[in-house]
Amino acid sequence: MKIKSFIDKGLKKWNDMEPHQKQKLKKQVSKHATSRTVKKLLRKFIK
Repeated sequence: MKIKSFIDKGLKKWNDMEPHQKQKLKKQVSKHATSRTVKKLLRKFIK
């Protein structure tokens, strides 16, 4: 259940962000996320 609370915290943080911060984060993440599974997971969260 630790992972779930970690994800919930992350989502809350994400929802509190400004749109321009989200864009910046998406760019950073897509730079680092080379593995396809990570990208797939992120697409679920980041719409």
